[in-house]
This record gives sequence, structure tokens and C-alpha cells, in this order.
Amino acid sequence: MLYGEISKDWGNCQNLTALYLSGNGITGRIPSELGKLKILRELDLRSNYLVGEIPNELFNLSSLIRLDVRNNKLTGGLSSQVGMLINLPHLDLSTNNFTGPIPKQLGDCSSLLSLNLSRNSFNERIPFQVGSLDSLQIMLDLSRNELTGEILSALSKLKKLEILNLSHNKLSGSIPSSFDQMLSLTTVDVSYNELSGPIPNIKAFQDAPFDALKHNEGLCGNISRDQARVTNIGSNLFSVWNYNGKIVYEDIIEATEDFDAKYCIGTGGYGTVRISFLVYEFLEKGSLKHVLSHGEQAMEFDWIKRVRFIKGAANAFAYMHHDCIPAIVHRDISSSNILLDAEYDARVSDFGTARMLKPDSSNWTSLAGTYGYVAPELAYTMKVTEKCDVYSCGVIILEVLMGRHPSEIITLLSQNLLSSSSSSNVGQNIRLIDILDQCIEAPTDEVVKKEITYLVKVGFSCLRSDPCTRPSMQEVSVELALSPKSRIDFAKPSEIITLGDILS
Repeated sequence: MLYGEISKDWGNCQNLTALYLSGNGITGRIPSELGKLKILRELDLRSNYLVGEIPNELFNLSSLIRLDVRNNKLTGGLSSQVGMLINLPHLDLSTNNFTGPIPKQLGDCSSLLSLNLSRNSFNERIPFQVGSLDSLQIMLDLSRNELTGEILSALSKLKKLEILNLSHNKLSGSIPSSFDQMLSLTTVDVSYNELSGPIPNIKAFQDAPFDALKHNEGLCGNISRDQARVTNIGSNLFSVWNYNGKIVYEDIIEATEDFDAKYCIGTGGYGTVRISFLVYEFLEKGSLKHVLSHGEQAMEFDWIKRVRFIKGAANAFAYMHHDCIPAIVHRDISSSNILLDAEYDARVSDFGTARMLKPDSSNWTSLAGTYGYVAPELAYTMKVTEKCDVYSCGVIILEVLMGRHPSEIITLLSQNLLSSSSSSNVGQNIRLIDILDQCIEAPTDEVVKKEITYLVKVGFSCLRSDPCTRPSMQEVSVELALSPKSRIDFAKPSEIITLGDILS
């Protein structure tokens, strides 16, 4: 853990190509002298306590491919000179205190693949120039700001965009019909605005969960269930299905022959429900633990599915920690409590021990969780934080890739794995390919190999003993959403990469 301010002397390191200072206790301002690093490609200052504005000199760094200052205390407006970063693919300014309008010059950053300005206080309208960023593919996240006005049809020009989040703003009017052309969208969230009118007729909107559309009193959509009808998203959830609660209840009574015991397919620790009832999605594949321990299902659970599963689980944990108010800590993430649907996608379950984090409370509690997944700090403290779930997520990542619980690896690499820096040669003789699940063939696709290597690296970062040095689930989710092409390659072929290489 580093403390103090960033030295101005870094500006004299003219051959520096990457500067990583994330996850420390660094304070003060970003020195303008960093603008002298003409061949700097990556600047990562996230998760510190930096204050003040971003120096204009940084916007002269034409070689930058990543600028990440998220999760600091930066203030002021975003300079119009940001438009000079014409070669920058990744820009993340989220979770700061930036104010004022989003500068129209941002539209000049023609190489952007991912843009995250969420969790700030940007206001006024979304500039139409954002629609000029036709290279945007991974994400456009403007959520949790104070943006006003209508959603401009210019955004529909972002034909490659996969993730769009405009939630928690003050946007009004209708969603432009031209959004029907955004066929690459996979995830959208426009909740907590003042939108009205129909939702676009594309899969991302039509299949969006209720939470991604709620709190827009005039928003409606064509949802096909028995027959297509226009329904009000802002009212009762059951109306989305053209049902009311009474009809749903009567249907369940009929289908279960008045809750006959022969229809019971499982029980839980909360006893038998007699008056109220819960309806859950049926998850065909059962738990992750079940899938990994049953040969046929484990073989069907191929590398592409496993990578997608890990990303989906990380997104779910990030939602609990960062999008729920107050934040929810699960406390018992394990392979028994993550279920899989027919497509092997992740569903987090069993919130019986979950706790809502209260900012005005110490959040002390009794020990809960499953042995082998519980964060080490809970051995000497009962304080609940979201970093407890982050540790459990790290275990899950390795378990999915190894096909078994990673206890031996965690123990073997404890000196390296459970610290924020590596100082020994432990793990240099263990090839990554040798610890992967042997029930399926080793990955052959180069992109998949790169994804797996990066997943292991992220998993290790989640397992650090000091919870302050672990990434947040939001950081994990965003990192895993990045394109493999944008990540730095290891200097070795994937077949000979060792765990020591990944930890270094």
C-alpha cells in the first residue's frame, strides 16, 4: 500500500510506457508533469484519494490507450481538451465528483471502445457529438449523473455498442425509434429517469429485466406473452405479463393442485410457506458445484461457457454492491449458491445470510458463510464489507476454471497470492495449463486462452489478504468486460505461462 502524493519526478521518466498506481492510499492532485511522458500508453490511478481536476497536460498524451482515474475524489469540470485523445480506446472517469456538462469535444475521441462517466455530477444534455463515437463497442455508461433533456437519436449511430447504461439521471421524453437499429446491444439500463413512450423493438430492450426499465412512469413496451399488448412498465410488475396478482395466484393453485406435496421439488431453511408464496425461475442445470462434479455436464460446460459464466456472476455481484441502495453483501457466495440455467449462465441464489450495508453503522455481525470461501479477515473480525464477497468471487473464478475448489493452489501460493506484490519464486514451476479442468480439452482458440489467463489474474487479485487491496466488484466487472484485444499480452506463449508469471 502506497501513501502520500504522486511525485512530480515521474515526469522525468521519459521512457515510461505504463504507470500503475491503483488501489493505494495516494492523496493530493495529479501532477501536470505527467504530461511530459510522451510515450506513456497506460495511466492507471484508480481507487485512491486524488483530488482536484485532471491536468490539461494529460490530454496531450497522444500515445495513451488507457486512462483510468475511477473511484477517486476528483472534482471540477471535464476540460474540452479531452478531445485531443484521438487514439485513446479506454477512458474511465467514474465514481468521482466531476460536475458541469459533458464536453462536446469528447466526440473527437474517435478511437474510444469504452467510455465510463458514471457516478459523477455531470449535468445538462448529452451532447449529440457522443453519437460520433462510432468505434464505441464495449460500453457507454453515463449512469448516476444529473443529465437532463431527451435521449438524442444521434446515439443510435453507435451500431457496435454492446452495453448502454443511462440509468439514474433526469432524462425525459421517449427513446428514439432509431434505437431499433442498434442490433449489437446486449445490455441496456434506462431505469430511474422520466422517460415515456414505447421501448425499442430490439432484443436488448425486449428481453431487458424489469429493473433495467423501472421508475419511468410513462415507459411502455410490446411484450409478447400469450398475445402482444402495450403495457405500462411503471406500474405493477405483473402487468408486464398481462396478469394481475390474483390471476397468477389462481394459476399456481391450479397447477400445483392446491400446493400438493407431490409438487415440492426442494425445501429451505425458512420452513413451509402456507399463506404467501414465491415463484422462481427454474434453473435446469442446478448449482455450479453439481455441474463441476458431474462428468457429462462438466464436459458440456466448455471454456466459452465458463468465461461467460464468470463474467455473468461478476456482473451480479457488482449489481448487489454498487447498484442496490443500500448495498447488499451476500456473505455466503459458494459453488452451491450459484445456479445455472439451460445455457449455463449464472444466477446468484440463497440470500438467507445477506446483509444490507448501512453507511451509518459499523456493520458488525456473526460469522456466516461456507468454509473455503470465507475471506481470511473474518477469522479475526466480524465486520461485514463488500470485500468479503470479492474474496469469495476470487475462489469461484478459480474453481470454475480448475473444475474443483482451489484450496491447494491458495495454500501453495499463499505468500504471493495473498499479498499485493510478489516477492518469491513460488508458482514459477506451475504452468497455468496444468491446473485447468482436465475433463475438457485444453483451450485452442487464442482469444479464449487470453481470456482464461486474464481471468486467473483477476481471480488472484480478489484473493489478497488485505481487503483494501482487493478490487471492488465494479472494477472486476468492468475489467472482465474489456475486449481481449485491449489487454497487454504476456511475453510467453500461453502453453508455458506459469502462475508465477500471472502473479508478477
